[in-house]
Amino acid sequence: GLMPALPGKSDAHYWALVEQWAVEYKSDGCTKSPDFGWCIRGCWEHDYHYRYGCTLFGDPLTFEEANTRLRQVIQMFSPLPRGLKWASHAAWMYWRFVSTAIGQHIWDAHRRANLARPVL
Repeated sequence: GLMPALPGKSDAHYWALVEQWAVEYKSDGCTKSPDFGWCIRGCWEHDYHYRYGCTLFGDPLTFEEANTRLRQVIQMFSPLPRGLKWASHAAWMYWRFVSTAIGQHIWDAHRRANLARPVL
């Protein structure tokens, strides 16, 4: 199936909800990685996607989709000029890291935990 459509950079209400969840549920943001400022929203959202296996709207996501979305969000918020955002080193570095066996292990552990998704 197609990856669910998720809000873009300009949806301030959506990103405020992501941050509200991150603070309330003590998301550690970019776990054991540098946070370059523009990455944090993507890391918070990625934490949510990993924890619940779905979007904030309840649409299911796969491991690969959650990781792709992290890369896309970091690219979206990257300080690089518009036509070069795809080349963000941080976006590809984070994507490569979460796409490893370690990322898969964390994803699988969360699926087993089957935590109840909060309604924001």
